[in-house]
Amino acid sequence: MNTKLIGELIKEYRTLHNISLRDFAKKANVSHTYISMLEKNYNPSSKKEPAINITNLNNIALALGIGLDELIDNISNDTIIELKEPKMENSFGNRLKNALKYRGVSQKDLADKLNVDKSTITRYIKNEVEVGNSRIYAIANILNINIAYLFGLTDSIEPSTDIQQIPSNNPFKNLKGYVDIDLSDTVKIPVVSSIPASFNKTSNMIYDEYINYPKSLLQYSDYKQRYIAMTVEGYSMYPDLYPGDRILVDTKLELNNGDIGAFYFNDEYTVKRIYFEPNRIIFKPTNPEHPEKSYSKKELHEMGYHQIGKVVKIIERKL
Repeated sequence: MNTKLIGELIKEYRTLHNISLRDFAKKANVSHTYISMLEKNYNPSSKKEPAINITNLNNIALALGIGLDELIDNISNDTIIELKEPKMENSFGNRLKNALKYRGVSQKDLADKLNVDKSTITRYIKNEVEVGNSRIYAIANILNINIAYLFGLTDSIEPSTDIQQIPSNNPFKNLKGYVDIDLSDTVKIPVVSSIPASFNKTSNMIYDEYINYPKSLLQYSDYKQRYIAMTVEGYSMYPDLYPGDRILVDTKLELNNGDIGAFYFNDEYTVKRIYFEPNRIIFKPTNPEHPEKSYSKKELHEMGYHQIGKVVKIIERKL
């Protein structure tokens, strides 16, 4: 097999797809200086070839559009791979924190589902207490994530099947602290495909696809009147949201300063953080390379502005 240094593979990919070094770094969720170091195969601090840990290697594989195993098969044996991840990065607490952010669930929400104090969740995140297997299974069910991710066995956070986690004969059901979450009872969430120019309410939107989502993971029971799903386009909200993310939007929740919302104006929808000023509304992206936009109420009215709803969680991510 014709193997290459990882920096060579990255540079070839960037050239083929006409992607800048900075854009590729963002896609891989690493710094552009780190990618530059890999491409040059030189670490100015150690004055040696750069080493790469498993986490960054996996992120780069995702950015290249290939699996981690395939990337490892294609890189030179001269590539220095650090097999041991930093301790805190791979800890249960850090992975729980990432999972909560990924699903858009607060520590208090999780605590309420588990019937514990919020301080207990804080201690989990700080790795101050040992968390039993039954509790970890319960958390995975509540957040609808891969149980192996919380155990530190994989970097894939999405569950391996649509409705899974605990088998019907699971041995944890009788253990103290176990919370049985029903993921089999689902509701169809409509995915917005387009919005007509005459849009004035969510019923005017066009849906051509539905996502089956567990009712137990939704905060309110008026599903059909409240929830829709939308697909994120572009990198303006990266790294909070990735292009292609399916997001759950609550059309009845009030938006406050700093909330991520979905909005319609200028004959298209957009997803941004919103900030209210006395006479203007500011739409702010997470990505600093994308400018924020500020409009008066009159300008928004002329552009056909409508607030669609509040983004409450990511329900599907295809990496």
